[in-house]
Amino acid sequence: MHRTIQAVVLCAALATSMLTHAQSPRDQNARALKPHMAIRAISTLEWELLQFNLLWQGAFVGSDRYVTSYPVMFDPKAMRFRATFRIQEKREYNDPEPFFKLPRAQRESILQGAVDHLAELLEQSFPEIKNNRGLVYAEFQFRSSGGGRSIVAKYENGSLSLAE
Repeated sequence: MHRTIQAVVLCAALATSMLTHAQSPRDQNARALKPHMAIRAISTLEWELLQFNLLWQGAFVGSDRYVTSYPVMFDPKAMRFRATFRIQEKREYNDPEPFFKLPRAQRESILQGAVDHLAELLEQSFPEIKNNRGLVYAEFQFRSSGGGRSIVAKYENGSLSLAE
């Protein structure tokens, strides 16, 4: 009888051990990612902005190809949307018309076109922007070949200003 009990206990331990080691990769992955599966509450604004950025990030490359978009964020302190654009000096390595050699009016038109495009798309999720462009702030940044970064222009309170 004692041997029978030992055999039953041994079989149970072996079966438990086999179940632990025989878990599916899905179960193992679920256990590994469990801390990241916690539910978080987000605002409607955050959700709408996330949806917007899925379409927006890197999607705007102006027809002139001098301007590229980055994700839009919401600045809760200033209560406005904050966008960043990158300015490229040349559209191609041998570009005969570098951005900073263009006439000021043409550069302003290119940058204003980027902001207008951004605002029109944002208005689809946030219709308040249509009547209040002050809800949008944008910076146009240029990164030099030496690695330095400068702000070329800002769009704030509904108007664009070049840093010259």
